Amino acid sequence: MISAYVNTLINDFRNYYLSTIFFTTYFYSMDKTQGQVYRLAVEYFDSKQVTIESLPQSGSKRSYFRVSLGDDSVIAAYNDNVKENEAFFTFLRHFLKKQLPVPQLYEVSPDDKACLLEDLGDVSLFDMIPEEGVQPENNDLVEWYKQVLSDLVRFQTEGHKGLDYSVAFPRSEFDERAIRWDLNYFKYYFLHVSGMDYDEDALQNGFDVLIKRLQSVDTGCFMYRDFQSRNVMIKESKPRYIDFQGGRKGPPHYDVVSLLYQSRAKISPIVRENLLEHYLDELSKVREIDKQQFRRDFEYFKLVRTLQVLGAYGFRGYIQLRTHFLKSIPYAIKNLQEVLSGARLPDELKPLTDILKLLVEKQTSRERKSSDKFTVSLNSFSYLMGGPPEDDSGNGGGFVFDCRGLPNPGRYAEYGHMTGKDEAVIRFLEEHNEVSRFIENVFRVVSQTIDNYLDRGFEHLMINFGCTGGQHRSVYCTEQLHKRLKQEYDVRFRVRHYQQEMY
Repeated sequence: MISAYVNTLINDFRNYYLSTIFFTTYFYSMDKTQGQVYRLAVEYFDSKQVTIESLPQSGSKRSYFRVSLGDDSVIAAYNDNVKENEAFFTFLRHFLKKQLPVPQLYEVSPDDKACLLEDLGDVSLFDMIPEEGVQPENNDLVEWYKQVLSDLVRFQTEGHKGLDYSVAFPRSEFDERAIRWDLNYFKYYFLHVSGMDYDEDALQNGFDVLIKRLQSVDTGCFMYRDFQSRNVMIKESKPRYIDFQGGRKGPPHYDVVSLLYQSRAKISPIVRENLLEHYLDELSKVREIDKQQFRRDFEYFKLVRTLQVLGAYGFRGYIQLRTHFLKSIPYAIKNLQEVLSGARLPDELKPLTDILKLLVEKQTSRERKSSDKFTVSLNSFSYLMGGPPEDDSGNGGGFVFDCRGLPNPGRYAEYGHMTGKDEAVIRFLEEHNEVSRFIENVFRVVSQTIDNYLDRGFEHLMINFGCTGGQHRSVYCTEQLHKRLKQEYDVRFRVRHYQQEMY
């Protein structure tokens, strides 16, 4: 009896010791953010055996993780900005009381920087959109959009009632200051960066007119602020809504524009008109509206939202060099072109729209430099197994870029069987801003040389990317630079992944 009792004590102590070692090793291998998320998750699940998976970062500084224990999982969010978090928690709790389709809130850390939310899965409305965009023949998808617009009316009206806007961040209302922030965002992070000459006085006069028009519209609704398809999750065949922490009191028009004029969604004009009419029908069921006046005011919101998006893409893309936003800029410019071509705006806005039309012309008139004799050879290689490939053109070689200073997916078991061409590896690398900066800096150096070589009649340029194993980072960088160069140059390209060709 005593022996059995002693053995039980020994086993209990051993299990406790091993779990403590696991906790200590796992905890100290994390950064500060993951450490706080881990502590919150351990308390919630009452287990130290949880696993934490980093999720792709959005346009903000917030970090997201999927925390799992067996078949159960939650989403953890971390954000240093406590005031923004306070807005999110307040809005979320209010919407839950109103039975609006938002995620459940499970836990909040004592410092209000981390929280655990219901896991809504990985499929968003945006993921359901085909490459050609939302077209009239996509009947099921159009029905999804109608449901989302019906839900939007609920957020704007039911969600508005009793909501504490005093916690809204950074502004409680879509007022003059908030509008100027959006317009200056566009001015400084997109228009200035474009290098286009323009009459700044005319631009400011146009901004003043636009602000005056926007402020004349009723603001008695909840303005979601970033109501677009990436923030609509699909769980159990129903839409659920996230990322409303930037919400404020405002006019209903803005959110409708955000959804229907989302550049990457490429919604057909026919579908867009159908959806707008559906929204107006739904809104008219709960409040009295003048549909014609709504449509006239809608033109101003189309313009201001499009400029705000371009400002965001400019900041995230040109300044922070984040790949997703750089790729989105051409779509946003096409959107601006469409907004300007169909807009019914007063003559007093003409100085502003003239500047915007020049911007569109500048952005869309770039012709690719071409040569049927010039070849760009792009290669990936392993420093440990072979080193840079030999030049076979006879000109002595070219660029060699070392990718070993970039975050390495090869350190994680889940990426071991993949290469830099696989979507999971691409997502991992694009989460890190230094990778985007690296690619952008390489592009600038290489494109300068290509321009010079084309002018001088050269026929070949070799560009090599190397990493430790020649599997992830070098392959990714080779593929990404190839895509960027193809957009700018109509020349011959040859792409080889030397380490991968050995298998």
